[in-house]
Amino acid sequence: MAQQETDKLQGVRVLVLDPTGYLRVQCNALEREQGAELIYLKSIEVDETLQVVEEQQVQVFLAMLSDHPDLELGLMEAVQERFPDVIRIVLTSHLTMRQAFFASEVTHHALLDTCPIETLIQAIETGQRLTQILFKQDILRYMSVLNMQVELPRSYLQIRKQMRREALTPKAISDLLNSEPDVTARLMELVNSAWYGYHREIESPLEAASLLDARTLRDLLLAAHLFASFPENERWKSFPFSTLQQRSMLVGKAAQHLCRAVKARPYVQNQAFVAGLLHDIGIQVLAARSAGVYQEIMSEAVSLDQPLYALEKLEFGVTHAEVGAHLMYGWHMPTSVIEAVLFHHFPNASQTPGFSVLMAVHVADALVRSMDNTMGCSLASKLNNAYINREGMEKPLMAWQILIADFQEEVMLGMQ
Repeated sequence: MAQQETDKLQGVRVLVLDPTGYLRVQCNALEREQGAELIYLKSIEVDETLQVVEEQQVQVFLAMLSDHPDLELGLMEAVQERFPDVIRIVLTSHLTMRQAFFASEVTHHALLDTCPIETLIQAIETGQRLTQILFKQDILRYMSVLNMQVELPRSYLQIRKQMRREALTPKAISDLLNSEPDVTARLMELVNSAWYGYHREIESPLEAASLLDARTLRDLLLAAHLFASFPENERWKSFPFSTLQQRSMLVGKAAQHLCRAVKARPYVQNQAFVAGLLHDIGIQVLAARSAGVYQEIMSEAVSLDQPLYALEKLEFGVTHAEVGAHLMYGWHMPTSVIEAVLFHHFPNASQTPGFSVLMAVHVADALVRSMDNTMGCSLASKLNNAYINREGMEKPLMAWQILIADFQEEVMLGMQ
């Protein structure tokens, strides 16, 4: 067993930021027992850190957070933007809510500084595995053929970056939104849709920023932009893309409800919402790119009684989940969101333990009603009971089924 674990980390180049030497025990274990090659960072300057990562071909960036964690988290953010394939892990004893959100968005894992070395090793291996899946040759080949370069809205990027460091006022958010009228118009249309749940019209970005949580508004802005980036064409007849988007909204809100029911941390609730909102963006991409072919494989999925993703894999070499997750990766979305999008149909492939963003999205996608389409093809996940049992969630599942049924009924009543 020990030799096998050593083989897994043999030669892995780990950049360590630990000025106080607090991680000495963990570092010794990584180096002497696991065979990792450690490189110690002597500065917290961004340019110097990026230079070391590039020159030393760093694969893992490990940092002990100081009493001023924004400094180290800022380094993690810079590495994520420049070298997203580097696995980023921080260890800490305490974070404020804002800092916890920041850490969850720019690292693969934020671990307790007292965690055993086995937990740290598992975190590294989990990050490696996710990257390996996303960069399989079949996925890279299809994405290069797809050649869809989607630039994220400037207002979204500015809101995302600024809110990691400070609380943004509704006025500040409104000013950023008003700088891109076309993008904001799509956001307001989504906010005012019956599926979002407000029973009166929200008239301005300032009002939206005053009523909605800033992160929720940021994520709705992203979704509105992405939905518009992959429009249906005249050959597409199976269902309006707006119907897929409406169901995705329901899945996102249902996943968020599940997180609240188990009292998950606020950043988990937020990430479950955005992961549910975008979990099927890959369907929209594939259908927009290959309308005729995609309608054929939907029909085949029904006639062969096979899941849609299996037919996608045969035809394109990729699934909609892989396409969506790869796009999320390129847009520097949180790792938990990428994982949830990637594994929402087959969550047992993930090693993330316990209740997670993935579990919330998988359960919500399985329990929210599938949408009508001319092929009669189900786009929903099939509940993976083996996964539920593996994580010991059989009893909570019964309550979740009632919760989501009540939620859907409430949504339908609100639309009448």
